[in-house]
Amino acid sequence: MRVSVDAEQADDGWPRPYTSFHIHYQATGVGLKPAELEKAIKLSEEKYCSISATLKQAGAVTFDFEVIEADL
Repeated sequence: MRVSVDAEQADDGWPRPYTSFHIHYQATGVGLKPAELEKAIKLSEEKYCSISATLKQAGAVTFDFEVIEADL
């Protein structure tokens, strides 16, 4: 699993607070099911992840994901 985050900051004023976050999940494995990965990500983002809950207070949080099938 690889996770990357892109963020936007306000254009004016200091400090320049973050206004939005986009999280990209990249899962590599054998036989991964995209629907199950999406469900796990949504549970993490909406229910279990303290960091996600904190970021949502600062701005919009969106996500996407991709599944990369690994060779055995």
